[in-house]
Amino acid sequence: MRFVLAAPAVLFLLFAVPAAEAAETYTWSILQPAASDPTPREDHAMSFDHARRRLLVFGGYDDGAVDFLDETWAFRLDRPGGWQAVTPAGELPPGRAKPAMDYDPLFDRLVVFGGSGIGDVDYDDLWFLTFSPAPAWRQVAPAGPERPAGRSGGSFVYDSRARRMLLFGGRTVDGNLDDLWQLSLGQAPAWERLAVADPKPAGRALQATAYDSIGAQMIVFGGHDVENRNDVWVLREDPKPRWLQLQPAGTPPSPRVGATMVLDGPHRRALVFGGWDGTHILNDTWELTLEPKPAWTQLQTTGVAPPPRVDHAAVFDPATRRMLTFGGFDQAARRFGEVWQLVVSEPAQVAAATHKPKTAKPAASASAASATVPKETTAAATPQDSGKPGPLLLTVTTPSRTKLKVSWSLPRESVARIEMFDRSGRRQWTHNVDRSGTYSVPDVDKLKSGTYFVKVTQGNESRVVSIAWPAR
Repeated sequence: MRFVLAAPAVLFLLFAVPAAEAAETYTWSILQPAASDPTPREDHAMSFDHARRRLLVFGGYDDGAVDFLDETWAFRLDRPGGWQAVTPAGELPPGRAKPAMDYDPLFDRLVVFGGSGIGDVDYDDLWFLTFSPAPAWRQVAPAGPERPAGRSGGSFVYDSRARRMLLFGGRTVDGNLDDLWQLSLGQAPAWERLAVADPKPAGRALQATAYDSIGAQMIVFGGHDVENRNDVWVLREDPKPRWLQLQPAGTPPSPRVGATMVLDGPHRRALVFGGWDGTHILNDTWELTLEPKPAWTQLQTTGVAPPPRVDHAAVFDPATRRMLTFGGFDQAARRFGEVWQLVVSEPAQVAAATHKPKTAKPAASASAASATVPKETTAAATPQDSGKPGPLLLTVTTPSRTKLKVSWSLPRESVARIEMFDRSGRRQWTHNVDRSGTYSVPDVDKLKSGTYFVKVTQGNESRVVSIAWPAR
């Protein structure tokens, strides 16, 4: 058997909502039946592209003619059509299983490290799959005095606050690892080993992991060292990195490897699904409440649950409050290729009390988008730090004939996309953000004279402002 830690999703967390008095419901259903492509697989990595609302899958093992896979697939949630193959330019990474992967929304790219390949090789290479302006692979040689050893089955999460990746644990041919690394992101990525004093988790692999940006902490559950585990650790920085073992109330899940964990940030909890306890492959679903006090609860789900599985992958979509899982294999070594969803539904009385009714919005058009460009001193566009979420705001200013600045205010900490289009609808540039701020548009000297539209989109909300260029 082969086991993998499903790569954690990129989790941008919304603000907390009032706790419900009545019980929520958790309903399993199949979202996409298995198809010939992508082939059923295990040991793959999956991340969530919030801006495009799609699952991204890379690598894995299918025990077919290729075995170790080097392909990338995308599954859009907001439109029909199922899976689509991503065909990047550039040299492809060697096929691999158990890679560490997460999505970097600010640079619109997948970040892939390590994994295992033919001959039990443990890769120590780093790759970027950038999607804008067109998909392209690139191997990267980060700076730094040292770099992590090659490994598979490690934890790899995106820290949106520090704009870095965190790498913990994994295994090599010599055993399990307990080291902790950060990969700073930007134009010049660099590895740095983080020193952490005891207590800390034992070296392990195939653990389930998620990053909580509200609590500024990485959460690690289970995995395998010399035996399967069911302990919970969080990595915090105050101000130096330190590990803290949680002692949740309630009966915990059985010790296991190859499970998945996703974070429902707005409701301050993690969801754990499946795995292998050393004897049986599982399909149970658990909730780990994070606040006010950690506690385990086994969820009583409705609908038809997925068959037991291990070495699958999962992400959480906060916009529709559902966990999505793909792949894995069962006790008979049968691999899966369908997409399942676990939808979290609020009771009607709670939903009515905590959500405003939605009203229809007119379709966007050039005339509807046209508006007086706010001046640079517009206070509403300045990022505020009141501790309360505000509206989605957008301001475009032209302080001179050679400068174009875009300012935005986001109502919540979640990925947003800023784009500029010409009058015919051709995109001129795009920029991903996860917090309020200001951006100077590059290469404005290359823009032709005319009308342009700048759009910011976060979730189901968007704002559009028109400008005349060049500024008079």
